[in-house]
Amino acid sequence: HRTHLAELISAKAWIPIITPTASDLTIDYANVPWVFRCMPSDARQAEILLNYARKRGYKNLIVLTEGQREAHTGFLRLNEVARRMRYQISMHIEYSPHNPTAILPRLKNIIIDAIIIWGNPDTALPLLVALREVSITAPVLAPAILATPQIAEKAPAIGELIVAAPCDLSQFRKDSGSRNESQKDDSPTLTFMQQYQERTGMLPSPIALFTYDATQMVIAAIERAGLNRAKIRDELSHISFDGITGTIHFDSLGGNPAQPVLM
Repeated sequence: HRTHLAELISAKAWIPIITPTASDLTIDYANVPWVFRCMPSDARQAEILLNYARKRGYKNLIVLTEGQREAHTGFLRLNEVARRMRYQISMHIEYSPHNPTAILPRLKNIIIDAIIIWGNPDTALPLLVALREVSITAPVLAPAILATPQIAEKAPAIGELIVAAPCDLSQFRKDSGSRNESQKDDSPTLTFMQQYQERTGMLPSPIALFTYDATQMVIAAIERAGLNRAKIRDELSHISFDGITGTIHFDSLGGNPAQPVLM
């Protein structure tokens, strides 16, 4: 929502804008040439989740979405991908961000092979824990927004959770640090992790990772283009940036076509 407001400003002010973590494809469809989106789109996330569900043979797939705009647009992408794949979504229930567990009675006495939960972590996590407490043990699939260290720390209580992570997050685990032989001690990834943990006491979230890469990308564009807004925009439109989240580049509509990673 905030990115769409920023698009209105950039279209008039001609200022390059990068959104590190917004995943709504309608940002691209607005076709404002000053706006760039870094994270894999909702459509890419929907594709990888539904492909996984189909390969596992889940016939009774329930979708639970938070009652807010971002989750609604995520469901629209899920529906579009499901129709294209000819894959049937058995039921869709919208839950209140103020009382997410109120929908639990509606899930009793129905056959559930798997559940997709699409919502913010602060509402999705209580719902996920509550599902397990009432013995609904079906695997849960989720978008990138739930691929956070805080969610991972609740692993014993949330059962099987598969997320469409925005990049390979295994390199940012607590045990990957300087003991990972495939990485040098002075690698950008390890340097960032160490500095982030020293300053915050926490592991970096995907929001932190993509914001760091977006910042580095803007700095690189400014170094090449100078202090000229139009030239900075042109640099960003052609950039191929190898960051800690992987390679970021933008298509003709300003979106990053990167694929998410099932984790």
